[in-house]
Amino acid sequence: MPGVFTHGTAHFANAAFPADTERTAAYDKIAPFLASMGEDTERMMVDGVSADPQIVADEVVRVVDLPVGRRPRRTVADGSDYGAEIINGAAEELRLRLARRMGVTRLLDRL
Repeated sequence: MPGVFTHGTAHFANAAFPADTERTAAYDKIAPFLASMGEDTERMMVDGVSADPQIVADEVVRVVDLPVGRRPRRTVADGSDYGAEIINGAAEELRLRLARRMGVTRLLDRL
């Protein structure tokens, strides 16, 4: 899961403000939030510094190099602290619970 990168990509420059101004005018209530989105997002970064997007490619290489059966179902490449690892852990527990109830846990070893 690639995280949020406020530097090194064109995401915020291109995605934060839609070109359809007529449609977005209907959302005037959120204009102050859009204006400060970049600064607000920066506050999520560990130590206040956005990670280099290269960490995503590095993580892909790391996972591909792992032997079959050792690859994680999900991995996070992110410099923020929004809790993806916690969410993924909870989701994995639910997947395991469902697999146990269905009797198909052997399918989980195929990665």
